Amino acid sequence: MKGVENFEFIPEEAARALEAIVGPDRITTDRAYCGADTGMGLSREIFGWGGISQDAACIVQPKTTQEVVGIVKVCNRYNVPYLPVVCRICAPTNPQLRKDIVIIDFVWMNKVEIDEKNMYAIVEPGVTLAQLQGEILDKDLYEYICGGGGYASVIADHVGYASGTGILNYRTDAWTTRRMSGVEWVSPEGELYRMGSLVEGDEHGYWHDGLGPSTIGLMKGNNGWGGGMGIVTRMVIKLYPFQPEKLVPEGIGCDSVVALPPRVRWYNITFQTEEALQKAMAEIHEAQICAAVNRVPVYWREIAKCRGDKDFRNQFWELWDKQTPETVAQTHILRVLIIGYTSLKHLECEERVLMDIVSENGGTPRKTRQGDEGTFFNPNTLDQWMTTGVFGLTTGSWESPRCIAEHDELFVDRLDKYEFKHEYLPQHREHPWHCSWALGRTRYTETHAWNDGPKIDPLDPKFDPGAGPRHLIAAFGKLGVDIIIGNGAQDLAGVFIRPIKLESPAYFDFTLWIDRFKKEFDPKGVSGPPFPYMMEAILAGLPPELQNEFKESAARAQAQPWKGNPEE
Repeated sequence: MKGVENFEFIPEEAARALEAIVGPDRITTDRAYCGADTGMGLSREIFGWGGISQDAACIVQPKTTQEVVGIVKVCNRYNVPYLPVVCRICAPTNPQLRKDIVIIDFVWMNKVEIDEKNMYAIVEPGVTLAQLQGEILDKDLYEYICGGGGYASVIADHVGYASGTGILNYRTDAWTTRRMSGVEWVSPEGELYRMGSLVEGDEHGYWHDGLGPSTIGLMKGNNGWGGGMGIVTRMVIKLYPFQPEKLVPEGIGCDSVVALPPRVRWYNITFQTEEALQKAMAEIHEAQICAAVNRVPVYWREIAKCRGDKDFRNQFWELWDKQTPETVAQTHILRVLIIGYTSLKHLECEERVLMDIVSENGGTPRKTRQGDEGTFFNPNTLDQWMTTGVFGLTTGSWESPRCIAEHDELFVDRLDKYEFKHEYLPQHREHPWHCSWALGRTRYTETHAWNDGPKIDPLDPKFDPGAGPRHLIAAFGKLGVDIIIGNGAQDLAGVFIRPIKLESPAYFDFTLWIDRFKKEFDPKGVSGPPFPYMMEAILAGLPPELQNEFKESAARAQAQPWKGNPEE
C-alpha cells in the first residue's frame, strides 16, 4: 500500500483483500493521504469547517469495471461502507459523520468514446465535462457545462448530484434522465447490470432506453442518490450539434476567456423596468430564438468586471460599495446567447428578431465583450467564491416561470428582513439570477446569501463561533428549504444539502419509494451511508425547533392547490 499503513478504521483483512484487486500502488490507508482533501469545495464552510466531513478509512483506485465489482463485493463481505468519489468539487460528497468509509476514487477510469455521426458519447466516471467538451467541440458537437465547472465528472453530474443543469438547457434537454440513453451499473451488492441502449451494445447509444422496460429511472429522479445506490461505471449521453469553428482560449488563469467565433455571440441588454425585461423574455421564448436566456443581477455584473486573482475582491467591493437600493432597482439586465447552428445567416436572422423584440420593449443593447468565461468550459466558476470568500448558494430551484417569480420575491423579502442580514453581502433587494430552460417553459433560479468568510473560518482571527450555525439554520430554514417547499418549486441539490425525508410530505411522499429500493438493493446499507439521508443525520444534532420548521413548511405545502386541494 502507498504511505503508512493504518488499520484503525478498517479491518486489515478487508484492506488486504482490496489491495489484491487493484495492487499496492492504487490503495492507501495512510491518514495523510486520506485526509488531504476532506471537506473541500462547495459548502466547505458547513461540512469542512463545521467538522462534519471525515477522513476516509481507505482510498482505492480501480481501473476497470471488473475491479469495481470486486471492490464492492469485498466491502459487502466485510460489511465495510464505501463511497464513489471523482472530482471532489463539493464538500457534501466526501465521507460524512463516520470514519470507516472506503473511498472508491475513479481517477484512472477516464476513457471516452464518441460516435460523431450518431451524436452520443460513452464515458467512464473519471471523464470530466471539460475533457468531454474539449473532445466534441472539434467535431461540431457540444454538451452543457454545469454550474460546478468543467472539472466536474460527467457521470457524477448526471446521476449523483442534481439535474445536470446549465444555461444551455434552454435548447438542450434540462433533465439528465432524458439525456443518458444507456447505463452500466454495479449494484450496491456488486452485481453488474446494463440498462437502456447498452443492453443492445455500445453501437446502439443513439436511441434512448433500448428494448423492453427502462430501468434507468432507478439511477436518478429529480435528484440522485449521492452514492447511496451503487456505482455507474459507464454511461451513454446524448450530444448536440454546434458550429464548426474553434473556441480559442485567451489570457491566463483567472484573467482568461474563450474568444467566440462569428457564429456564437453574446448580447447584453438593459431595460427600463423589470416588467419590460420579463415581457421581452416571454417574447423570445415564443419566437423560439437564442441558445441561452438569463436575467443577470447587478452584483453578477460587478463580479464579471473584476479581473485577476489577488486583487479580485478589492475590485468587486470598490464597484459594489457604490450601489444602493435605488440604483439596483433601476437596473434590469438581460443576457442572451445566439448560436448560428446552421450558418452565419441563421445567427443574423435570429439577431434581427431579437432586436425587434428589444426595441418594442424599450430595451437598449449594450457593448458586449465577445468572450466566454462560464458557458462552454466554465474555467472561472470559482469567481463566485471571491466576493466574500464563501459561495452563498441557499437554494437552486426550477419550476414554471410564475412559480419561480414568486420564489425569488419571497427570498428577497426574507433576506431583507432577516435579523442577521448584516453577516451577508448587502444585496439591496436585488432579485436573484434566473435562466430559461426548455424554450421558456421552465425557469431555473439560484438564490445567494454570501457570508462574511473570515467569520465562519475556524482558522481566521475574525472567526465567530456563532456565525456558521446561524448560516446553517438560515440556509436550511427560512432562506432556503422553507422557500422551496413553501411554493412548490423543485430542488436542485437534493440529498446533498437538503433533508429530503422532512421535505417528502410536500412532494407526494417520494421517500417511501427510496426506502423500498434501498432495502431491496442495499440490505446491508454499505453503499454511501448516510446517503440519501445525510442531512437528516446532520440535523439530528441540531435543535428540534429547526426540524419542526421543516415539518411545518411541508404541512403547509400539502394544503396547497397543486396537491389537489381547493383554492382558498
